[in-house]
Amino acid sequence: GNVFSPEKDSIVQVSVVKHDTLTQHTTDSLPILYDLRLLSDKAKSEYQSKIKENEKRFKEILLATGRPEIDYVIEQLETMGFFTAPASANKHMSEDGGLCKHSLNVYDEAMGLKALQDKIHPGIMNNISDESIAIAALLHDVCKADLYVKSVRQSKEIDGTWKKTRMFECSEDAFPVGHGEKSVIMLLQW
Repeated sequence: GNVFSPEKDSIVQVSVVKHDTLTQHTTDSLPILYDLRLLSDKAKSEYQSKIKENEKRFKEILLATGRPEIDYVIEQLETMGFFTAPASANKHMSEDGGLCKHSLNVYDEAMGLKALQDKIHPGIMNNISDESIAIAALLHDVCKADLYVKSVRQSKEIDGTWKKTRMFECSEDAFPVGHGEKSVIMLLQW
């Protein structure tokens, strides 16, 4: 349902979907982003718990790879704010914790695709380890951890009035490669 707060600056749409996961929806005209201050105490607690659950699962999967120095990589991710960062400024998972959630979704899809390919063509995936999939899927967007900052922007309502909308903006400096390449470069430096 909608969460309305006349004394606040924005409206947040929150839906509960399968597995009680909170998701964020957008409209064509205006991105509607989570503002934790607008959620009830219960919804805020559930939302923050889900962020922590995702962080725990992410770390468990990475640690299970047994890769040397993976604990250092996790420390760097924590320092950068990876586990609470949004996945984008105003598109997919533009919410606190969205980057970790997105990375876990990519991991789950990649593991599902591996299983499907192995059913269709037995043995075709023998050379691709689960650990390699975990590393690639979970760390593909590392460079986005400190890419977005919270901001407030004026938005025009349907009735012509203006209001403040909380959102994320890109703070990226001009880096001459894509975010996949930038993530690899960052990981190689650690």
